[in-house]
Amino acid sequence: ATRTFTASKDTYVDVLRNTGTNVFTLVYTEVVNNAASPALAANSIRLAKVITSGVAITSVVQFLTDTLSNPIRPVQPNHIDKLNNPYVFRANQSGALTLAADSWTKLTVGSKAYDPNNNFNAATYTYTAPVTGVYNFSGRWYNTTGTCSSMMIAIFVNNSEGVRGEWGGPQSGANTYRGVIISTDIRLTAGDTVDLRGYPAGGTGILGGLGQIDTYFTGHSISVG
Repeated sequence: ATRTFTASKDTYVDVLRNTGTNVFTLVYTEVVNNAASPALAANSIRLAKVITSGVAITSVVQFLTDTLSNPIRPVQPNHIDKLNNPYVFRANQSGALTLAADSWTKLTVGSKAYDPNNNFNAATYTYTAPVTGVYNFSGRWYNTTGTCSSMMIAIFVNNSEGVRGEWGGPQSGANTYRGVIISTDIRLTAGDTVDLRGYPAGGTGILGGLGQIDTYFTGHSISVG
């Protein structure tokens, strides 16, 4: 709403609720400069006082009080950048893989389910942090028909082990299948790379099963800066 204020008077701005129709209207009450504030009508909120010098508006004072003079604290607005987080991804298993015994191997999670900011490289199975901040990552490796006696999963940051997850086992035979998982928060600097790796101990590991269900890597930003 727009309004032309009287330069020789102070104006109080209220919001009045019509209890019958539930319609809200702005109410402007003019008083002599520096006069006492007018009473606040029932079902009203006092928003502001427009102060003049007799020639022009000099300032605006916000009140935000109800009829009992209780302060009404506005809720912080939800900015669109807080609601729409582009720094998210999910990548599922894209092919079978044999993992060498007693060593870390990057898991072949190259089938992207979503990655709106295009920060996950499906060819290298690697996520690159677009901004500095804290991220949450989760992953799972499902091992089929491997000869390993146990298995580990970890998240690597810049090609070094960052956080180790579940250690599963022992696996008692070639037809004993097992999955291990990881979920953790990691603070990253923009440009850091993150990938998911598996470690079969005492024998080989096999990456198999149903990709989107059994083996996956997912992450999202939870705090920027």
